[in-house]
Amino acid sequence: MIAPEVLGWLSLASAGFGSFFLALKNSWVWDVVLVAFGVRALAALFHFYVAPLPDGTADAISFEAQAWEWARAGLWSALSAFPGIDSYFYAWCAALIYALTDRSLLLLQSINVFAGVLGVLVTWMVARELWGERAARKVAWVMALFPMVVQYGALPMREVWFVLFFMVGALGAIRWARGGGATAMGLTVGGFVAATFFHGGAIVGLLGFFGVLGAGAFRRWWAGVARGRLRVVASLAILGVLGLAVAYVVTGVSIHKLGTAEQMVSTERWMFYFESRVVGGARYPEWTQPQGATDFIWAVPLRAAYLLFAPFPWDLREPALVIGLIDALFYLALVVLVWRGRRAIWNDPGGRMLFLILVPLIFAYGVGTGNFGTGLRHRAKFAGALIALAAPHLPRLIWWRRSVPSSRSAAVPRELAAR
Repeated sequence: MIAPEVLGWLSLASAGFGSFFLALKNSWVWDVVLVAFGVRALAALFHFYVAPLPDGTADAISFEAQAWEWARAGLWSALSAFPGIDSYFYAWCAALIYALTDRSLLLLQSINVFAGVLGVLVTWMVARELWGERAARKVAWVMALFPMVVQYGALPMREVWFVLFFMVGALGAIRWARGGGATAMGLTVGGFVAATFFHGGAIVGLLGFFGVLGAGAFRRWWAGVARGRLRVVASLAILGVLGLAVAYVVTGVSIHKLGTAEQMVSTERWMFYFESRVVGGARYPEWTQPQGATDFIWAVPLRAAYLLFAPFPWDLREPALVIGLIDALFYLALVVLVWRGRRAIWNDPGGRMLFLILVPLIFAYGVGTGNFGTGLRHRAKFAGALIALAAPHLPRLIWWRRSVPSSRSAAVPRELAAR
C-alpha cells in the first residue's frame, strides 16, 4: 500500500497534469485554468498542513470520517451503503475511492481541486455561450479567484460537485433556449439530476427548466389558436407537462425535498423548512422566522436576501461572522451588476433561461437556510451562475499596463526631450 501522504501528493500531481492538459486544449483561458488549479492546490495544502480553512472543521470532517467508515470493510460493503439522493452521497463516492486506494484526506482534496478547475472551465463555457469570448474570459478569472468557491474546491465537501454539475445543466439549458436539440436536453437533465444527488434542492432547477419550457409551449399554442391554427408540437408539450402534473397529484409520488403534492401545500411542512436547527450566534434572528402561512409573503423574499447578503452588520454576534460579511459584499456586487444588465439578460433567450432557473433556486434555498454558516455554503453553489449573468458589466482584471507616451510628449522632438 502507498503511504497516505504519498498517495495524496500523487493525486495532487495528477490533478495538476489534468489541469495542464485542459489549459492546452483551451487556449483562450489557459492561464486562468492554471491559476485556478494553483490557488486551489495551495488552499488544499494549507488546510492539510497548516490550519483548517474557515469551513473545514464541521461537514468536511464528518464526510471524510463517514467515507472511511463505509470503506474500511471493503468495496462491496461500501457499494451496499449507497444512500441515494442524500446529503451523504458525496461521502459514499469518497468511500468507493477509499475502498480502492486507502484513507488519504489529501487524495479527496486533490480530486475536488480538479473538480473545481472543471467548474471554472464550464462556467467560462456558459458565459461564452451568453456573451462571447471577451466577457467569458472575465467570468473565468472571477470564478477562478472567488474566495469561497476556491475554499470549497480545496475541501472534501460536496459544494464543488454541485457547482460543476449545476453549471453543466445550465449550459445545456442555455443551448436549448438558443436552438433546442436532444443533446442540449440531455445535458440539461443530466447535469441537474447529477447535481440533485449532491444536494436535493437542485431538483428545483430542473423543475424551473421544465416550467419555462411549458410556459413557452403554452404561449406558442395560444398564439396559434388566436390565428386559427393548432400547433401540434406545442400541444403535445402542454399535454406532457399537464400529464406529469396530474400524475404527481394523483399517484402521491414524492419529490426529494419537496415531498408529495399534499405535503407541498402543507403549512406545517413549510414551517419546518423555515426553522433553524442551529443554536448560537450563527442562527438567523428570530424575526426572520414566520409565525403563520400569511407571513410567507414577506418571509420568503427576506430569507432569499439573507441567503445572498447575510450576515448584515447588525448580525455580527461572533468574530467568525466577519468572514461571512466580507463574502456577502461579493454577492451584493454581483447582484448589482446583474441588475444593471437586466435588459440584456432578459432579451437574450439563454440569459433569460438561466435567470428563470436561478431565481427559484435562490428562493428555495433561502427558505431552507436558517443560519449563516449554511448560507455561506449554499450561496457558493450559485456563484458561477451569478458571475456569468453579471459578465457584461464585470470590470476587467489588469495585471500590468504598458506605459504609453501621451500624444503631447510623443510630439516633442528627441533633441528637446533630452534637454
